[in-house]
Amino acid sequence: MKITKIQIRLTEHKRLKGVASIEIDGSYLLNDIKIIQTVRRLCLEFPKSARGDDLFAPMNAEARAAVEKSVLDKYSLMRSLSKSKGG
Repeated sequence: MKITKIQIRLTEHKRLKGVASIEIDGSYLLNDIKIIQTVRRLCLEFPKSARGDDLFAPMNAEARAAVEKSVLDKYSLMRSLSKSKGG
Protein backbone atom coordinates (compact mmCIF):
# COMPACT_ATOMS: atom_id res chain seq x y z
CA MET A 1 0.00 0.00 0.00
CA LYS A 2 1.34 3.40 -0.94
CA ILE A 3 -0.19 6.70 0.13
CA THR A 4 0.11 8.81 -3.00
CA LYS A 5 -1.53 12.05 -1.80
CA ILE A 6 -2.48 13.65 1.52
CA GLN A 7 -4.62 16.74 2.02
CA ILE A 8 -5.27 18.23 5.45
CA ARG A 9 -7.63 20.96 6.59
CA LEU A 10 -6.27 22.43 9.84
CA THR A 11 -8.69 23.35 12.62
CA GLU A 12 -8.34 25.34 15.84
CA HIS A 13 -10.48 23.12 18.08
CA LYS A 14 -9.19 21.90 21.43
CA ARG A 15 -9.10 18.17 20.51
CA LEU A 16 -9.76 18.12 16.75
CA LYS A 17 -6.60 19.45 15.13
CA GLY A 18 -7.42 18.69 11.50
CA VAL A 19 -9.28 16.57 8.99
CA ALA A 20 -7.36 14.59 6.38
CA SER A 21 -8.05 12.92 3.07
CA ILE A 22 -5.66 10.36 1.65
CA GLU A 23 -5.25 8.78 -1.76
CA ILE A 24 -4.05 5.18 -1.73
CA ASP A 25 -2.13 3.71 -4.66
CA GLY A 26 -3.49 6.47 -6.89
CA SER A 27 -6.76 4.51 -6.96
CA TYR A 28 -8.68 4.97 -3.70
CA LEU A 29 -9.70 8.11 -1.83
CA LEU A 30 -10.47 8.12 1.88
CA ASN A 31 -12.00 11.30 3.34
CA ASP A 32 -12.79 12.54 6.84
CA ILE A 33 -9.88 11.11 8.82
CA LYS A 34 -9.84 13.13 12.04
CA ILE A 35 -6.54 14.20 13.62
CA ILE A 36 -7.21 14.10 17.37
CA GLN A 37 -5.10 15.39 20.27
CA THR A 38 -5.35 12.98 23.21
CA VAL A 39 -3.78 13.47 26.62
CA ARG A 40 -0.68 11.58 25.45
CA ARG A 41 -0.35 12.12 21.71
CA LEU A 42 -1.83 12.95 18.34
CA CYS A 43 -3.71 10.08 16.73
CA LEU A 44 -6.10 9.39 13.87
CA GLU A 45 -9.79 8.53 14.02
CA PHE A 46 -11.02 6.79 10.89
CA PRO A 47 -14.52 7.43 9.48
CA LYS A 48 -17.51 5.56 10.89
CA SER A 49 -21.09 5.13 9.73
CA ALA A 50 -24.01 6.78 11.53
CA ARG A 51 -24.40 3.52 13.50
CA GLY A 52 -20.76 3.66 14.59
CA ASP A 53 -19.52 0.88 12.31
CA ASP A 54 -16.08 1.28 10.77
CA LEU A 55 -16.22 2.45 7.16
CA PHE A 56 -12.48 2.02 6.87
CA ALA A 57 -10.04 0.40 9.25
CA PRO A 58 -6.44 -0.75 8.91
CA MET A 59 -6.19 -4.55 9.06
CA ASN A 60 -3.16 -4.60 11.36
CA ALA A 61 -0.91 -2.45 13.54
CA GLU A 62 1.67 -2.00 10.77
CA ALA A 63 -0.91 -0.63 8.34
CA ARG A 64 -2.30 1.75 10.99
CA ALA A 65 1.22 2.93 11.87
CA ALA A 66 2.04 3.59 8.20
CA VAL A 67 -1.10 5.71 7.66
CA GLU A 68 -0.65 7.53 10.99
CA LYS A 69 3.00 8.33 10.28
CA SER A 70 2.27 9.69 6.81
CA VAL A 71 -0.69 11.82 7.89
CA LEU A 72 0.88 13.10 11.13
CA ASP A 73 4.17 13.96 9.37
CA LYS A 74 2.21 16.04 6.83
CA TYR A 75 0.15 17.60 9.66
CA SER A 76 3.33 18.61 11.55
CA LEU A 77 4.79 20.15 8.40
CA MET A 78 1.60 22.11 7.68
CA ARG A 79 1.31 23.28 11.30
CA SER A 80 4.92 24.54 11.34
CA LEU A 81 4.48 26.29 7.99
CA SER A 82 1.27 27.88 9.29
CA LYS A 83 3.09 29.17 12.40
CA SER A 84 6.01 30.52 10.37
CA LYS A 85 3.57 32.50 8.23
CA GLY A 86 1.98 33.94 11.36
CA GLY A 87 -1.23 31.89 11.08
